[in-house]
Amino acid sequence: MKTAGSVKQGGAAIVEAALVLPVFFLLLLAIFEFGIVMSAHQTMVGAAREGARIAVIPDPGNGYTLPAAGNVAQAVCRKLQTGVFGAIARCSHYPGATPNSGATCPPFGGASPPALPVEDVYYNVCTVPVPEGGTETYVQVAVSRRVQLFWGLRFRLSTRAFMRSEAN
Repeated sequence: MKTAGSVKQGGAAIVEAALVLPVFFLLLLAIFEFGIVMSAHQTMVGAAREGARIAVIPDPGNGYTLPAAGNVAQAVCRKLQTGVFGAIARCSHYPGATPNSGATCPPFGGASPPALPVEDVYYNVCTVPVPEGGTETYVQVAVSRRVQLFWGLRFRLSTRAFMRSEAN
């Protein structure tokens, strides 16, 4: 036989669960979403580094020149597809990208790079004079992608990789 005290305790447990469980599940969802964002960012960092690595290797079959921007963009997008982004419908380099456009180059120029305007791959080649005489060529590969969370929030992530070209 139930007493009045045991009924009150059962009701208190239901009220406590009703207050605690939504907060617990919201926290669990936030941890999951943070993991997806971190995974997307790490995939983008790896893709930008891979693109910069490919961009600085001189092509012996083409007179030891640096690869074309389209080839670099395709390498970046192949690397992006292995992550949380899946199949990428649009994969090209930023159409207006010419040397020294789209972002500050080289990385130690002092000014922070401007925001990347579209979801694309950026490829810049910069030639910088060195104090000892001569020049050094730097390659910048930047990636901008949007990440969508489960509750509909979308935001842009971007990353950049700089490497010195060995084709000097």
